[in-house]
Amino acid sequence: MAERDASGQPALPSLRALLLGTTAPLSDALSEWENDYRATEADPSLSADQRIALWMDQDHTLTKRVRAVPVRSLADAVAAAGQYLNLARQDVTAHAVPEAAALALAEGLHAYLSELRATVQATEGSSTIPALGMTFTDAVTSIRRRWHEATEADDTESDKIAADAIRITEAVLKAEPRTPADALAQLELLADPDTGMAVGESADETDAATVRRIHAVLAGVPSGIAAAGTDSTILPSLGMTFPQAADRIAANYAEHLTLPDEDEESADRLVDEWNTIALAVSATAPQTISDALAVLRIASHPSSTLPFCDVHAEGSTAEALFGALLRAAAFLSAVLAGPVQSCTQPDAELLAAWDLWCRPDTMPDGPERQAAVTASSQAEATIETVPARTPQGAAVKAMAVVQLVLGRSPDALEGPMPEDVEDDVASRVLWTLARDLRRLWWWAPCPSAPTATALNGQHPDARLLTLWERYTAAVSAYEALPDGLTDEDYEPSWLAVDALRDEIEATMPITLAGVAVRLRLHLIGLAEDAAVTPSCFGGPMPAVLNSAGDLVALWRLIAHLEGATVAAGPFVTPTAPETDAFAETIAAFRTEAPTSLAIPDTPTEAMVQAGAAAGGCRPEQVRTMFAAMVDAYHREAA
Repeated sequence: MAERDASGQPALPSLRALLLGTTAPLSDALSEWENDYRATEADPSLSADQRIALWMDQDHTLTKRVRAVPVRSLADAVAAAGQYLNLARQDVTAHAVPEAAALALAEGLHAYLSELRATVQATEGSSTIPALGMTFTDAVTSIRRRWHEATEADDTESDKIAADAIRITEAVLKAEPRTPADALAQLELLADPDTGMAVGESADETDAATVRRIHAVLAGVPSGIAAAGTDSTILPSLGMTFPQAADRIAANYAEHLTLPDEDEESADRLVDEWNTIALAVSATAPQTISDALAVLRIASHPSSTLPFCDVHAEGSTAEALFGALLRAAAFLSAVLAGPVQSCTQPDAELLAAWDLWCRPDTMPDGPERQAAVTASSQAEATIETVPARTPQGAAVKAMAVVQLVLGRSPDALEGPMPEDVEDDVASRVLWTLARDLRRLWWWAPCPSAPTATALNGQHPDARLLTLWERYTAAVSAYEALPDGLTDEDYEPSWLAVDALRDEIEATMPITLAGVAVRLRLHLIGLAEDAAVTPSCFGGPMPAVLNSAGDLVALWRLIAHLEGATVAAGPFVTPTAPETDAFAETIAAFRTEAPTSLAIPDTPTEAMVQAGAAAGGCRPEQVRTMFAAMVDAYHREAA
């Protein structure tokens, strides 16, 4: 018999149980369905008809599983909301759930949110929407009642009732939620299987940025959020707090809307300011609930889509802002239904030093700039000596190397690789490493988040790690083919290898272990030797690399990164004497590269031909002379 409270009504489950339940059958089902789809897609042995038949069977199995299990945890709710995110994006390339499963997801999410709302309302309450004179929860109940009345009325009266329901709906979605009950009422409105996105009623009116905000709030509504305090962190490069930055974003946008079309100078100034604020917010991890909510405000602001930043387009600001949104959601998830805790950044000293080091570049000449230059020198020493413990700290060191060694601004990493960098192996390695770490800075979750795995229990970079395993197996299968086959015989295996390599290069890493996967591909390409294959990694270094100092350094760096996760790698405070693997690798590179890169042990064919033409001798003589010069060079260097 169901447990009942003193009023005789069925007892509500605790908020903590609803939010932090560990059972996630729906999330697991969606994850398995996605993995099965990808495996079927990549199986070269299947014909087109076989592949389609398997996909149909997988969709049927998913639909049965979704109908059979209720949404009982936050992990399930986030998984279901993620399907709505794909719907709002209207991305034709996304793997969409079948229609029957989508309806079942909507019903399950709606039931979960209704129960969650009732639980929260019983303890937190719902605030009043001034424009309506009713609370968020009462407004949603009113909307549902009006739609029911509209179905019973005649055409004329039905149109009036529907128009009133739409008016209330728009007011609810535009209102700023103040309590968890408010936010959950908005979520329930969007997830309602009768009026929400499942039937397409609000998809046209709710853009992807709004759905992302709802998705982020769902992933991190803490109990008692309204009374959690108002402290906020100051953004060093702006001299303002997170909420102040959000206020400035809103003021910036309002000012931009009042400009005449011909005032391009003011428009450019406002766009530059907007990007500066957005990037500063993205570069600093939230440390309080106020910080995280300010990030959600900025990400959901109309200016986050147009005219400043199209989140669907490629661009550093868009990518950084979306990364900030993910970190804010991760922070809020970390304080779900529990006490508010500080989310201290382990590399705060390095990040502050980076800000001081870059500051003189943005200041006009004068006494203040001179003082900033002095502080910059001290910051450079900090960057050199303080160990990095997170992707953000490693990114600081990598960008410093780019500036000191390559003489390039870190901002250049988001553009095309310069020709002089592309022409040099060592420079290419440094450039690629710095670029990946800089992007990882934006995408890495909050360092103090209590879990190192995704909601479904997988490694955060499970997709990349699985792709690498499949790539290794595909290369081994290709190499095992017997000699003497025709090109048509080799083609399927090689195409499978090529497709997996492209997929790895197109997948954004989330942890340092993911970066290691990307760097393995770079090393294989740079080695240009059949002796370096995917199966080499995890074992001893191939002998062919011994004579290439830059590749030795890259091999060591990959070894440092392999196996790292958000919590079990860069985010763990060391208990042994502190060492900096990144700095050690760069030091090894600087030590070995000059002697190894100054002159190769074996001349290339182009070098031989050029030497023969210039000296008027045979290629064999050039090789003999070159070998003698290399031997003399190494004796002298020793």
